[in-house]
Order: sequence, then C-alpha cells, then structure tokens
Amino acid sequence: MYYNIIERTAERDGVNEELKRKDMFEYAGLYNNIVHATRDYILHEFIYV
Repeated sequence: MYYNIIERTAERDGVNEELKRKDMFEYAGLYNNIVHATRDYILHEFIYV
C-alpha cells in the first residue's frame, strides 16, 4: 500500500524517469517530498486514528 501510493502520486505529479534524466536534483527533491507526505498520511490515517 505504501509503495503503491508513492508510485501513483509520483506518476500523477510527473515525477518520472524523464525528469530524473533532465534534472536529478529536482527529481530527488520532489520524490522525497512524496515519500514524506505519504509516510505522514499513513501514520495519521492508519496508526494515530
């Protein structure tokens, strides 16, 4: 579930291999934001509630 949400969000936001080839730092920053937002969502919705 966790990785599925990350993959779907990255695809939706255009964080893909093409961006990775064009601008690796932009890709890394956006992907890290997606990972952290997903972690916060999972913790809030499924663990703390």
